[in-house]
Amino acid sequence: MKFRSIWMAGFFTWALCFAAAGAVGTVPAEGSTPPLSGEAASNEQGELLEELFQVGGFNDYFDNYDRSFVETRALPDTDVPRGDLELAVNFVRRVYQAGEVRQAVKDRLVKNYHRGHVETMLNWYRSPLGMKITGAETKTLMMSSAEKLEAGTKYVKDHPLSDKRKALLRKLDTLTETTKLGVETIQSYVRILAEDNPRYLGQSVDNLMVGLSKRLKPYIGQAVEKVAAYGYRDQTDQELQSYANILSSPAGRWLLKGTLAGSREAWGQVVLRAKDFQNRLYTQVESKGEYQLLRDFAPPGRRYALIRKRDPFAPLVIDGKLQVKEKKKIKTGGAPKVAKFVKGFGREFRNTPNIPEPIFRKIEKEDPELFADLEFYADLFNNRAKLKAMSKKDYLKAVKRYKGLIEQANGTKLLPTPLQAKYSSLKLVGVIWKGSERVALVEIKGNKGHTVKKGVLIGPKYGVVDSIQRDAITVNENSRDYLGNIVTNKKEIEFSAQSQKEG
Repeated sequence: MKFRSIWMAGFFTWALCFAAAGAVGTVPAEGSTPPLSGEAASNEQGELLEELFQVGGFNDYFDNYDRSFVETRALPDTDVPRGDLELAVNFVRRVYQAGEVRQAVKDRLVKNYHRGHVETMLNWYRSPLGMKITGAETKTLMMSSAEKLEAGTKYVKDHPLSDKRKALLRKLDTLTETTKLGVETIQSYVRILAEDNPRYLGQSVDNLMVGLSKRLKPYIGQAVEKVAAYGYRDQTDQELQSYANILSSPAGRWLLKGTLAGSREAWGQVVLRAKDFQNRLYTQVESKGEYQLLRDFAPPGRRYALIRKRDPFAPLVIDGKLQVKEKKKIKTGGAPKVAKFVKGFGREFRNTPNIPEPIFRKIEKEDPELFADLEFYADLFNNRAKLKAMSKKDYLKAVKRYKGLIEQANGTKLLPTPLQAKYSSLKLVGVIWKGSERVALVEIKGNKGHTVKKGVLIGPKYGVVDSIQRDAITVNENSRDYLGNIVTNKKEIEFSAQSQKEG
């Protein structure tokens, strides 16, 4: 269940390696273990997670993190020049901070800490099958990307995979999002390069993203399958099926969700720093001329194109045609003055609807990528110093991107129930005791009655029943604002006057 590049053909992504449920024993029920208080809880969580990282081989992965960066020579031809992708990889290498992913993953696991799940996974890693798989992973991890792909290709050629084996490997790939993460990583490199050019290489960036996904997804999927087949060559189909079972268990989902979210969050920070580094590099080159750092990054023929200048060593005239375009003269006289741009530091979101808390929790559970993006931008707009340091273009792009994410989140739906109706159509007609619990009787327009307990969703905005009194139901409409704060709007469904008369 660790993030490793054991089956990747040089792509900056990872896989979670899980094991046989039978070797682990009973999997604890899903939910959060009541936390200890204060320093004792923090110490226990830290120690157990450190042990999990050590026993499970996480630290091997983090210590060899740079082995997972993309080797662009292994990629198929796309509309994006390989030299550009290599440049983006170099930017990332310059700004990557060792241990960042490890800490982000740990923070995510602490946030939703579950001691039972930690103990389940520790038991697994100590089991015979767990140690066998961990040993195989470590050997594969030490191989270069080219060696992995070569070994995987040869293994599949010499040992054709059965349909069952292929289905198992693809299932694991889907569950761990290995291919998906590989495509996302290549796309993020292109976004670094296209930061200041919405029509990079003559195409809109969004069109390039779609094209890259279509071209790369099948290629990366096949590479993942080949290297996985080689890496797990000593495991039986039954063991791989057990692996998929534990991946889908509560303990597996807890570790998988935390690791995916933490890694995506850390990668987002790396990409932002890579963009900043790129801008600083270009600024220095434009002011001081080409220097060694740029020569280290870009091959001849691309260096000047990247800083939007003509290569001084390229001929001015080819076949009698001048290769330098004349600059258009810009008339400045009488031009209206443009007001200076002022950052709103979040005021841009004052008319943006909040995300209902039940919707946000569904996203956290089912869409870790969107959840991580929302958390990242909430942290960003809480950091005024970081916002001040951003360029106008970066700031406006961040605002636009975050608004789009909030809109996407608010488009998420929960399965509707009759109780999620306008408050004016809901009538409290009675309260009864069921054991030690109060249960309300609510009538909906049309004389349809329903029993309502504490914690039930009710009302048009995903309100949650907070308390039931003799004469009213208190409903909390909790929502998450753009800063990640929980805003509560209280509503009451009062005892129906008509019911009182009838009583």
